[in-house]
Amino acid sequence: MDHVEALRLKELELQRTIVRTREIRGEITQETAAALMADLDASEARGAAKSREDRQQIMLEAAIQARDETARQVARIKAEQEQAAKSPYAGVTPEEYRQYKRDVEDYHHRERTQQRMQDIARLEQELQDAIALRTSKGLSDPRVARDTQDKIDKTMERLQQYKDLAQYIADADAKVEAIEAYYRSSNPLVHYDQDNAGSMQMTEDISNAIKDQDKSETTRKERLKTAEDQLKLDEANVSTQQQLLQYQREINAREAVIAAAKADQASAVAADERRQKDLAELASQRKGVQERWRRRYDQLTDGQDYKDHETPGLKRLLKEGQHMADAGYMSEQDSARLSQLRDEALKGLPKELAAKVKWMMDDMIKGYSKAAAGERNLMTPLERKDLEAQRYKGKLDGLSDILPSLPKDGAAAKIVDILKDVAKYGVLNDATIKQLQSLTMRIDQDDEAGMRVVRLVKELVHGELGRILTAMSRPQPANPARPARPRRVTPEGRDLDAEEEMRARIRAGAQAPQPPPQPVPAAGQDASAMVSEFTRQMLGQGNATGRILDVMQQFLAVARQAADKSARHNERLSKIEQEVSGLLSRERYSRHR
Repeated sequence: MDHVEALRLKELELQRTIVRTREIRGEITQETAAALMADLDASEARGAAKSREDRQQIMLEAAIQARDETARQVARIKAEQEQAAKSPYAGVTPEEYRQYKRDVEDYHHRERTQQRMQDIARLEQELQDAIALRTSKGLSDPRVARDTQDKIDKTMERLQQYKDLAQYIADADAKVEAIEAYYRSSNPLVHYDQDNAGSMQMTEDISNAIKDQDKSETTRKERLKTAEDQLKLDEANVSTQQQLLQYQREINAREAVIAAAKADQASAVAADERRQKDLAELASQRKGVQERWRRRYDQLTDGQDYKDHETPGLKRLLKEGQHMADAGYMSEQDSARLSQLRDEALKGLPKELAAKVKWMMDDMIKGYSKAAAGERNLMTPLERKDLEAQRYKGKLDGLSDILPSLPKDGAAAKIVDILKDVAKYGVLNDATIKQLQSLTMRIDQDDEAGMRVVRLVKELVHGELGRILTAMSRPQPANPARPARPRRVTPEGRDLDAEEEMRARIRAGAQAPQPPPQPVPAAGQDASAMVSEFTRQMLGQGNATGRILDVMQQFLAVARQAADKSARHNERLSKIEQEVSGLLSRERYSRHR
C-alpha cells in the first residue's frame, strides 16, 4: 500500500506539472488551469481518504485473522484436554497408583486371603447364631433380644466392611490393570522381566508417566488460560478496529461533504464572477447601443437631407428613440411601439434617408432586445423583479408632466396610484389586474394623457414585470409539515391577522369586500337583452344618465357571475363591457365639456 500510495502521489504531481506547463505555454487559460488544479486536489483528497480507509480495513482483517487463530488454538488445547481426560492416568497421582498396587497385592496375599476367609466364615456363623437366639429367646426376654440385635448389627457391619474392601480392591485392580495396559500399548518396545525387579521397574516407570501426564495437564491449563486471555484481547482489538474503520468512513464522508461544499462554493463564486462579467458585458452592449444611437442621431439631424424631409412622424420616432437611448433599455411593448412608429415614419421618405433611420432603429431594438434576453438568462427572478420595478418606476416618474392635469378622483389618477403601489410593494394579483382593466375601460381613447397611463397598464400586465410579479404573487401551497399558527385576536375581539390581510390587499390594489351579489338570473335568460331592455325603459324617463349607469353596473356584475358559471356568456359579456365603457366614457366626456 505504501508503494501504491507513492506511485499515486507521483502521478498527481506529474499531472500538476503538466497543467502548469500548459498554462505557461498559453495552451490553457488561467481559469482552466485553476479548475484542473482543483480537480487534481479533489482527486488527491479522495485518494488519500480511500488509502486511509483501505489501511484501516487491512488492520481490521489482520485483527480478525489473529482472533480466529487464537480461537483455533483455544479449541486445540481444549481438545487435548478432552483427550487427556479419557486416559487412565487422568485423576490419578503416582502415589495413588502405587497405593492401589500395594493394596491389590496385599489383598491377594495367600495368608491374608485365608485369614480373611476364615474371619468372614466366623462372622457369618456368629450372625446365624445371633439370629437364631433372637428368634428362640428374644421374643420372651427383651434383654436377650436387645443384646442379640446389637451383636447382629456389629456382625453385619464387619461383613459390610469386608464387602467394601472387596469392592475397593476390585476397583483398584481394574484401575491398575487399565493403567498398566495403557502404558504397555503406549510403549510397545519396552519389556520387563517377570520377577519382582521387573515389576518394581514397571511400577516406577508408570509412576513417572503419570507424573509427566500431570505436568502436561498443568502446562495445558496454563496454555489454555493464556490463549483465552489472548482471545479476549483479540476480540477487543477486532471491536476497536471495526469502530476505527467506522470512524474513518464517517470522517471520509464528512470530508467528502466539506469538499463538495467547498467545490460548490468555489463553483458558485466562479459562476457569480462569470455572471458579473457577463452582466458587465451586457451593460457595455447597452452603452454601445446608446453611443451608436447618439452618434448616428447627431449625424442624421445635422444633415440637410433630414432637414428637407422632416415629418411629424419622423420627428416623433426620433424623439421616442432618443428617450429609449437615454433610458438605456427597452421593454417588449416599447419595442413593438417603436417598430410601429418606424414603419409609419419611413413611408414617403427618400430611400437613403429611410435606410439610415431604419438602421438606427433596428440597431437599437436588436441591441436592447439581445441585452434583455441576456438579463433573463443571467439574473434571478428576484433580481429581475427589482430591475424591472426600478425601470417601471422611472416610467411612472415620466408621467410627472401630466399628473397635475389628471382629475383627482378620475380613473387615470387611480390607475397611477395603483401602479405606484405595485412598483413599490412588488405585488400584482388577479384582483389588481381586474381593477386596472376595469379602470382603463373608463378612459376615453381621445384622452392623450389617459392613454399614456393605459399604455403603462398594458406594459405592466403583459410585460416582463407583470409576468414576474404575477408568478411571485400567486399563493404558495400550504406546508403540511408546519402546523397552522393560531390567529392573533386581542382581548377586545380584534382579529389582527384579518386586519393585516386587509391592509395587504389594499396595498396590492385589491378591491375592498363587495356587498353580497344580487340573485343570478336564470341560465336561459339573455343578460344582453336584459341590459338593452332596461336601458330603453330608463332612457325614456328623462335625464337620469348617472342612475342608468349605476344600475347597468349592477346588471354587469350579475352578468359576470352568470358568465362564471356558463362559458357561452363570455362573448356577450365582452360586448356588454364595451357598451358600458363607451357610455361611461361619453358620460364623463360630456360632464367635462
